[in-house]
Amino acid sequence: MILLPKTTKEEADEIIERITQTTKKIKDTKVEISISLGASSKTKESTKMKEIIKKAEDTMYKSKLYKSPSIRRNSIDTILATLYEKDIYSEAHSRNVSRISKEIAIELGMLDKDVKEVETAGLLHDIGKALDQEFEGTHPEIWGILARKYKINPKIVDMIENHHWEQFSISLEAAIVQVADAISSVRPWARREVIEDYLKRVQEMEALVSSFSWVNKAYALSAGREIRVFVDANTISDLEAAEMAKKIADNIQEKLSYPGEVKVNLIREMRVIEVAK
Repeated sequence: MILLPKTTKEEADEIIERITQTTKKIKDTKVEISISLGASSKTKESTKMKEIIKKAEDTMYKSKLYKSPSIRRNSIDTILATLYEKDIYSEAHSRNVSRISKEIAIELGMLDKDVKEVETAGLLHDIGKALDQEFEGTHPEIWGILARKYKINPKIVDMIENHHWEQFSISLEAAIVQVADAISSVRPWARREVIEDYLKRVQEMEALVSSFSWVNKAYALSAGREIRVFVDANTISDLEAAEMAKKIADNIQEKLSYPGEVKVNLIREMRVIEVAK
């Protein structure tokens, strides 16, 4: 609350306009800045300050209600753009989850309204990943909180929060998004990715890991979401194995492009062979 002595209502409105225009010039923020202000003026000695403050608050809330739809839409578009810039596979994945969710819902004979909600949830389901380094919690939890703030349809919020199998009892719509997310994540062809590109990515991963000293074999599993590494127990200690796993993960992150995450599973293997005669 700002008190401006000897200031008319018109002068206060001019100050509000200057503040509003200044905030519009602020760029490079992940969420569009929105500001709602209200003003009221005390012109009579008998008027109580509580009434003046109430009038200013009412003006502020009216401004907020007027701006909310466009701010909500622009903010979501901004966060989506940040996600797609952060992970080149996220846009294709989100659109495929949306498409697969829609197709499943249609096959189940759902109403057009419900199909549209499932399709929207599929598109927005991973948006929390754009903010997971700035807020505590998993990306479904982060986006759930944000979606409520922007007054997203509660059914869509439920689908977003539960698309990672966190709960045993969920809605049919949330289950559809779960299944669509799993299909798009595990099956490379569900992303409509050219098979040659997929094979090239897996081969590059195996070649990179195999280039490390002491690695006997390296296999990419689960459509490239896991790399299993075998090393000889006679040439590397437990401590060195742990350090190597970290170096491999860092190299994959630095040098390769891939959807989601890659788990490095390093196995320190010792084989003993005896022959019975």
